[in-house]
Amino acid sequence: MTDPQKAQDQEGQYQALLKSGNSHTVAMNYQELAPLMAENEAISRYVQEQGDPSLRMLLPEICSPAEAMRIADRQRPMNPIEQMQLAQLLTKLVSRLPNAEKPN
Repeated sequence: MTDPQKAQDQEGQYQALLKSGNSHTVAMNYQELAPLMAENEAISRYVQEQGDPSLRMLLPEICSPAEAMRIADRQRPMNPIEQMQLAQLLTKLVSRLPNAEKPN
């Protein structure tokens, strides 16, 4: 996938998130954190293979919606309704991941 294709795909996802009633802040937080959460195992493997712990600062380990929520709220603070929206989106994502640890 080329960079313009990626940008178009992200824009489509962003617009879909807005159309489904999510705020700009929720959409931006989701687009930033969902890939890190979905690819957590691959990212952890890469960091370990590289033997460079400083990579963990750039590629945080996000194992659960709760961890993603803490990061999201630090980067783009959300009101309680936005927090609930993002939590629902991230929980739905986790439920679709193969071999994912499901939240309690």
